[in-house]
Amino acid sequence: MIVLPISVDTSLLIALLCMGSREGEVVQVILDREIYDLAKRVAEDLEHIRSTWSFEMPEAVLRRESVLLRRMLVEDEYARAWRAVGLSRQPMVRATSLDGFLGSVDRKYVAYAFAPLARRLTVDMQQLTIKSPSPQEGDLLITAPGYNQGLGLVMILIPRAEADGKGAEALSQEVAGNLGGKREWGTYAISDLLRSPAALISGTTINRREIIKYVANRLGGAHGGGQRNPVEWQLLDSQWGLLEHLNSCYLELLSIGLFFADSTDATRYIQEFSRIEEPPPVLGHTREEQR
Repeated sequence: MIVLPISVDTSLLIALLCMGSREGEVVQVILDREIYDLAKRVAEDLEHIRSTWSFEMPEAVLRRESVLLRRMLVEDEYARAWRAVGLSRQPMVRATSLDGFLGSVDRKYVAYAFAPLARRLTVDMQQLTIKSPSPQEGDLLITAPGYNQGLGLVMILIPRAEADGKGAEALSQEVAGNLGGKREWGTYAISDLLRSPAALISGTTINRREIIKYVANRLGGAHGGGQRNPVEWQLLDSQWGLLEHLNSCYLELLSIGLFFADSTDATRYIQEFSRIEEPPPVLGHTREEQR
């Protein structure tokens, strides 16, 4: 048996030791108290998201829970804990693709679009209320909600001049034919997941990292690094797509949490952590003081 104490990020060292160990030999990872507490918190938070996150959660609860997601993903606790327990590379996540959902539809016409939701989230279409982006008289407004299939809300706004040129009915059929309209999937490293598009509003792409920060910092009041009001947040403030008790931002936040907490690698992480022995408490300090 090889015993490896860890107090810093040593995933590369673990990999080298595993490569150099004899076949069948077990590598036992021993964490110091601080790193162990981080790894334990991440495992517990993953289990918490799996067991409690659902469409029934009210906005007030999601605002508070968003801070957990910011800590785990934006502040990188999940990736740090992943490496600390001896796992290599980054954790991988399967998530929906906004680009795949939009297909070949001309992006200049997209007033508002959100990525398809996680499979666990289903919505009654009767609950859906759409607030349009104030079209001008004669503009053509095409909606393709798709929420009852777990898809994202899409709103197409075509200026009157172009609508008159082709004819409203013909143009509507053309847009519908170009819209992908299916739940397309991609496999992402956790850092790529955060960079992937969650929404397209008035020509501006908003990634999943910004969705988390918007809900946690702006809506939840958990400001980090000073006050900010980027253009992405201003666009999300418009909240054109609403449901009975959740708007599209909250649904995307729910989906992000479920994408990574339900992933195969999250299960792998929980299993790896369960094999690690809890270190003894630091002498002279209580468990609460250590945290």
